[in-house]
Amino acid sequence: MKEKTNRLHFMSRGGGRRRYALAVQIGAVAALGVLAIWLVCVAYRVLYGLWTAQCVVEDVKAQVTVRSSPHVKEDLVLELFGLKKGCNLSTMDLAGRREEILRTRPIVKSIAVRRRLPARLEIDVEERVPVARVNYSGKTRDKPYDSWDVADAEGVVFNFPLKDSRMLPRIVDAAGLPEIKRGERLSAKAMSALRLVELASRKDFPHISILDVNISNNTYLIAATSDYSLIKFDWEYVDDPFAPGQPHIEEALKNIEMMLSGDIPLPVRCTFFVAEAGRVSVLPYEKDISR
Repeated sequence: MKEKTNRLHFMSRGGGRRRYALAVQIGAVAALGVLAIWLVCVAYRVLYGLWTAQCVVEDVKAQVTVRSSPHVKEDLVLELFGLKKGCNLSTMDLAGRREEILRTRPIVKSIAVRRRLPARLEIDVEERVPVARVNYSGKTRDKPYDSWDVADAEGVVFNFPLKDSRMLPRIVDAAGLPEIKRGERLSAKAMSALRLVELASRKDFPHISILDVNISNNTYLIAATSDYSLIKFDWEYVDDPFAPGQPHIEEALKNIEMMLSGDIPLPVRCTFFVAEAGRVSVLPYEKDISR
């Protein structure tokens, strides 16, 4: 019995030593793991610091190329993106700033941002091309109007200098156009009028020069031309710029262009009546064509 007890005591002492040795080994491995992680973190910080140091803009003109547009200047683009000496391209949210500019500056149609590693940037800005004027803006008590709200071919409304848009056709309404915030799109009759203006401005119609389109009536549009003639567009879906009958507008303009450029004698001032399917009739000028 005593011998068995001694053997058990010896085995328990041996098991404790093995557990202690195992614990020491685990502790050593854990310490090495922590050390390895610390070394990786230090290395990452060093490498990241070296990398970000290369991404600092020291000379904006040399490192940032901006292909801007006539009314969205290079200096404004740099300011909106926050690009200045000392900024770091690796920490800037360029995509977020691009989206913010497109949201708050409706005159900007598109922005392409290309980064050339490590510290060069290329920015291409395309601005919207106005097709028609829709409203005055910018007047103060001591200063006349200095700009228009205009719309491009997509119907997007944005602000534009008056001096550069003075010759654009107007879309007018006797009751006043409904308030359209910049960045929103024209709709209904206003969009139909815009499509008419955009079509008439093409090279296919050199003899048709529209000054304004009146959308006051619910069932027709009246366009005034530079030769003091009128064109009355009267069809069922005038309020829907995307109705199936809308393509007939182009057919009507072709017929009017043929009349104006041909040998058919026309009154000095006349009124063109455009009905469904692009049919055109012409009569001497009538001041009141509301009937």
